[in-house]
Amino acid sequence: MFAPSSKEELDTNDKVITLLQLAQKAGKLICGFDSVSRSIHKGNIKLIILSKDLSLHTRKKIVSLNQTLNIPIAVWGEKRFSLAFIHKETGIIAVTDTNFKNGLLKHI
Repeated sequence: MFAPSSKEELDTNDKVITLLQLAQKAGKLICGFDSVSRSIHKGNIKLIILSKDLSLHTRKKIVSLNQTLNIPIAVWGEKRFSLAFIHKETGIIAVTDTNFKNGLLKHI
């Protein structure tokens, strides 16, 4: 089980999860490789969040899809953290709102 190294890291994870929960309720999250890769080409994505335990192969695919668009990519948490806001385990999450992006980047 993941054990944060400090209270500050635990607080940061809580803030990120809360922001992702709000983004999900607002309909501003896209989850999963297929959905995110389709949305990258449409230009809807403001931030891509990859989990720390995402496979290297999948990580390379997302990075190569994003090469020309330069969407910010953050690495945060583990796949199991997604259960708190989308009720399924996924390692790729995209945010489609600039305000949520800015808030998340402050804490990741």
